[in-house]
Amino acid sequence: MSAVLNYSAIATRPDISFAIGVLGRFAADPAKRHMTMAIQVMPYLKRTSNLRLQLGMRVEDSQIGESVVLYTDSDFAGDPNSLKSTTGMLVQDRYGAIVAWHSKKQSITAKSTADAEFIATATSTDEAVWIHKIDIELHALSHTQPKSYIPLHVYSDNQANVQNANIGIHQTKSKTVGVKFHWLVSLAS
Repeated sequence: MSAVLNYSAIATRPDISFAIGVLGRFAADPAKRHMTMAIQVMPYLKRTSNLRLQLGMRVEDSQIGESVVLYTDSDFAGDPNSLKSTTGMLVQDRYGAIVAWHSKKQSITAKSTADAEFIATATSTDEAVWIHKIDIELHALSHTQPKSYIPLHVYSDNQANVQNANIGIHQTKSKTVGVKFHWLVSLAS
């Protein structure tokens, strides 16, 4: 059953990515409660079977966005065992279709909500930049226009994260967070 749920989360149902990610942490040594949680996902999938990803939407030229959009979010110390945070990420193309998503436990322990949000933004930006570059290439080919600089729009719900990215100053002394921060700021400038 875990393979079916994992495939669903990766290929067609981003709405269950978080739940499947949490369950995946116990795949090597599952307890009865983990099986119970996995079974609880099945009725949800049945109730929401009419939901679908809509890829390749056709819209009027006036509704086409400027570029790819990245949405990031994080909890703070959401895993009670390791006190690590979980990153959530979604990338939407210029036509409004969701083209990438994931929910993943962060590799380091954040010291604050701002750090957890920043780590989420920095790690998610890696994938979004790659998608953004492909989008620019394809758009230039299809419109026979020269490539031009189009910004990648990044949205985060944490004001400290937004302020740090806009000002270019981050207060954390953590070396790992610092490296990610300087990489992200260098992208923005």
